[in-house]
Amino acid sequence: MGGNCMIHPTAIIHPHAKLGQNVEVGPFSIIDEDVVIGDHCRIESHVRIHCNTTLGQNNHIYHGAVIGIEPITTIPQTEPTYLTIGDHNVIREHVTLSRGTNKGGSNTTIGNHNLIMLYVHIGHDCIIGNHTTITGSVKIAGHVEIEDHVVIGGLTPIHQYCKIGRYAMVGGGSGISQDVVPFALVSGNPLRYLGLNVVGLRRAGLSSIERKEIKRIHSILFRQGLPLQKAVETLHELPDSEFIKHTLSFIDKSTRGLCRKSE
Repeated sequence: MGGNCMIHPTAIIHPHAKLGQNVEVGPFSIIDEDVVIGDHCRIESHVRIHCNTTLGQNNHIYHGAVIGIEPITTIPQTEPTYLTIGDHNVIREHVTLSRGTNKGGSNTTIGNHNLIMLYVHIGHDCIIGNHTTITGSVKIAGHVEIEDHVVIGGLTPIHQYCKIGRYAMVGGGSGISQDVVPFALVSGNPLRYLGLNVVGLRRAGLSSIERKEIKRIHSILFRQGLPLQKAVETLHELPDSEFIKHTLSFIDKSTRGLCRKSE
């Protein structure tokens, strides 16, 4: 255990857990063996952190959260599975985060600077990027991938294996069963494409030239009535850029199909 830790006397910490410097652990929290908690983390009351969980630095976990639970699956796990969380994350009340499965690579991964609000569930083998905001009661099934700077509105279920591209925004109460391309604004159940996430792009500091290029990409994908294969061929004909490369890479790895239905 690192120096200057503040451990409430009712907390239970396994002797094989590793705590960094200046870690706080609140009343009645339980930390299992083979848990690593980085410097300056704050664990509030009644938190349960299960085995094979690693937290980076400066994470704040609010009361009642359950971190590193066994994957919710009927398939037995014959080898250890893991949950890895980066730095500067805020995990609010009663969040549940699963470890991975042997079938899915054995690791659930959450990046840096994420805000995960109350009652969110993140399933096994998910990959969550950086600077995401996942609002209250979002339920994320296994094997979901969420890229950087995504915002997901509350009460939204996300089907397993779905992918959500960077700087996308999902309206509250939506149902996600298809992949959401980068920079998109989507909402509804069934899900509908509403246009560019203009506010998100401006907040990200993208220039007007960059936003115009992304708008052109989306026009080809969504506004010209092209079959997806033809739209992809048209994107390949455009001058090469980071935005086109990323969009084409996202489409190439899509397994659930893209959300292309509009209002």
